[in-house]
Amino acid sequence: MFLIREDLKKKCAPLALAATCLCQGSEDCSSCSKDCGACPCGDGKCTSGEDCAKCPGDCGACQCGNGKCEPGETATNCAADCKVSGVVCNGKCGDASKEADGSTCWCDDLCIENSDCCSDFDTYCAP
Repeated sequence: MFLIREDLKKKCAPLALAATCLCQGSEDCSSCSKDCGACPCGDGKCTSGEDCAKCPGDCGACQCGNGKCEPGETATNCAADCKVSGVVCNGKCGDASKEADGSTCWCDDLCIENSDCCSDFDTYCAP
């Protein structure tokens, strides 16, 4: 039996030529997201694209103080895990940068809304 995702029908025309749009047999969102689409948050599995910040129900809650700078944690809201050495945003306002732990952070106005500002955003780039 072949299942065709309704949202992919529009992308797969003509369907006969687009075998990658068929979610077949034992395939599901965990085993073949290309054919079956991304798994929704809340399916009980922490799958690719989900993390503790985006999907705590599947991946568990982020825990400040566990020694890992996890998605959603920054040097500002979890200094214990996300230590910063040196300047991150100076000269990079409006662009992406890297924290000392290698995680990507932002030095732009959207970072406030997205909660992904670099640790020294307020010092160098705050509006």
